[in-house]
Amino acid sequence: MGSLAFVRLDRSSRRKTAHRGCREMSPRRLFLERLEDRALPSVSVLNQFAGMSINDTTLGEPPDTIVAAGPSHLVELVNTAIRIYSKSNGGVLSTRQLWSFFQPLGTGPSSSLSDPVVSYDELGNRFVAGALDFELPGAGPSRFDFAVSNTSDPTAGWTFRRYDMNDVLSGVADFADFPRLGWNADAYVVSFNMFITPATYDHVDTL
Repeated sequence: MGSLAFVRLDRSSRRKTAHRGCREMSPRRLFLERLEDRALPSVSVLNQFAGMSINDTTLGEPPDTIVAAGPSHLVELVNTAIRIYSKSNGGVLSTRQLWSFFQPLGTGPSSSLSDPVVSYDELGNRFVAGALDFELPGAGPSRFDFAVSNTSDPTAGWTFRRYDMNDVLSGVADFADFPRLGWNADAYVVSFNMFITPATYDHVDTL
């Protein structure tokens, strides 16, 4: 890989002259200085394995698929299912339907769950996961089911919370769509697009 260089001007040759009170500039000299060698970082595939298929989940093509990587585990959510893998060899440690995963919040086989999200919070060393939980968009309840792993190991238990997303800002029980997750050292933040009907967007909501 070749070296990079930059140009430096030598200003030391400037001198004053008393002639008519003006400055006289002698020619400036250019220098090339060598920088350190730069090389593009190389990327190696350490492991690869198949994720979930249509046989593991239901609803939606193309699927809503997302995965998060922690120190020793991967957590994948696709449509209505969640799977936990060993990061070292891709071994499947757990596969569950989302209604079963969020059952501590009251979900069941007839629950409508969609738009799953998952990330690894490297500040708190926790996985965070969520999904929309709704009934009859625009008329029934619109909820966001949220879970945080108790440790960096997603097989060692989770803490669950549910949030009502019917804010009725337009006088209608609107519903949430397209959740997006962020965080810092103090809080988790989730944004949503809010709709009055499936075709009528109204505003953005932040949790």
